[in-house]
Amino acid sequence: MAENDIYNSKSKYERFRDNLDKLLIPPDKRQGKYRSISKYYCKNIVNLEYYKILFNKFESKDLSYVRRLRVLAQLKIITYVTDKDLISCEREDIEKIMSFMHSVYPSKKSKEDFIRDIKYLWKQLFPEKDEKGRIDESLIPYTVRYISNRIEKAKAKIKISPI
Repeated sequence: MAENDIYNSKSKYERFRDNLDKLLIPPDKRQGKYRSISKYYCKNIVNLEYYKILFNKFESKDLSYVRRLRVLAQLKIITYVTDKDLISCEREDIEKIMSFMHSVYPSKKSKEDFIRDIKYLWKQLFPEKDEKGRIDESLIPYTVRYISNRIEKAKAKIKISPI
């Protein structure tokens, strides 16, 4: 069983899991303390099922709570950008998600992490199968296979030290 950390990630994860239905409500229509939780929400009710699948995968793989929260945050962005069911997303939809990600994440590291996480999500939610119909853990699903983890060095922001 994953352990709690100094940032109390376990309770944040459990709160996210318990309030999953609130993810369907746009932020301007939320009431009470859930109003300012996030600016992203799930636009398609069918996609909530993928969150539940991920909760089971997290428990079986015993991921740390910080990693769980990070992956769920990425999925929240993905379900915000697309109106479709995730399983029916095509290359154009993935490119739309990627362009939104580039506007949200300024740093090279954040962009690379998002790309790694979107591939991980598709691999967990929509795994490729071999010729006998078994899940092939070594293959990345076709929809996200073309995405490169590398961000051009010229596009990376230079950190300026305040001297």
